[in-house]
Amino acid sequence: MAERNRFKYFRTNKVGRTSQLDEETAFFERKEEGSPRKIIYRNECPNELKAFEDCMKSTGNNLSACASQNLALGTCGKHFFKVINGMSQPYDYHKGLPK
Repeated sequence: MAERNRFKYFRTNKVGRTSQLDEETAFFERKEEGSPRKIIYRNECPNELKAFEDCMKSTGNNLSACASQNLALGTCGKHFFKVINGMSQPYDYHKGLPK
């Protein structure tokens, strides 16, 4: 695709204007390094997170191409998020859960 400002091109739909182009989908890098969710993944599921991030980098941030890594990360994190949400004390983002 030629370099162009994607937000310059608009088309009108039933609701109003949209910047979505029919030609293809634009993939954007997810910049969430400091988010609580990412910190929990980094503390509790480091191998799955690394595999997912490597896949995203190698596929140009195409989430659908990394579905299996995303599923593994979600499966690993599901248990830990339930534990953390049920804790009486706040989660320590620097130490993680006791091993």
